[in-house]
Amino acid sequence: MKTCGRCKIIKDLEGFPPSARLRNGAWCRSCHSTYSKDWERRNPGRSIKKVCTKCGTLKGPKRFPVRRQGGWCTDCRRSYARERGRAIAADPIRKALHEISNNSCKAALRAQAFRNLGRACACCGQPRQWSLELDHIEGGGTKHRHEVGGGLGVYRAARRESWPKSKYQMLCSTCNRGKWRNGVCPHVDERFAERMLSA
Repeated sequence: MKTCGRCKIIKDLEGFPPSARLRNGAWCRSCHSTYSKDWERRNPGRSIKKVCTKCGTLKGPKRFPVRRQGGWCTDCRRSYARERGRAIAADPIRKALHEISNNSCKAALRAQAFRNLGRACACCGQPRQWSLELDHIEGGGTKHRHEVGGGLGVYRAARRESWPKSKYQMLCSTCNRGKWRNGVCPHVDERFAERMLSA
C-alpha cells in the first residue's frame, strides 16, 4: 500500500505507474491521467506523448530515457537489454568478447579521467588508482547517474564536457563514501579539528 502524492489516497502498489527513478511512482495512475488530460487541454497542439519506434505504442515522456527525445521507450530498451544479456550469457565466445570490450572501454575512460583530473585523491592524496572514483564536487551524483545511465555514463558525460575541474574530481573510495554519507570528507573534518586545536 502507498499514499498518492497528489490526491493523498492510500492505494495498492499496482495503482502506481513506474517512474524514471522509482519502481512505483509518486502519483497514482488516475492522477497521472488527470494531469496529462489537463495539460493537453491547457496546451493545445502540443502533445506530451510520444510514439515508441519499436513497439509503436503512444506513451508519456516519462516512459522514454531523459537524454533522448524519441526512439525506443524504456520498456522496449529493458526488454532488448534482457534478451541481449541472455544471448551473450548463452554463448561463451560472445561472453568473453563482451567482457573484454567492457573492461577495455572502462579502462580507457578511467585513463582519460586520470590524465585530466589527476592521478591521486584530491582530498587525502592517496595515489592508488584502483581505488579512485569520479566525484561530483557540488553533489548530485546519484541524480546524474540516473540521467546518463550508470557509472560509465557519468565518465562519458564528463568526457563530452571536456572534464571540467570545477565540476568533477578524483576521490579515493574512503573520501567519496565519507562525503556521500556526511556531506564532507572525514579528512576535511580531521584537518579542521587540527586547525582548531592548534589555534
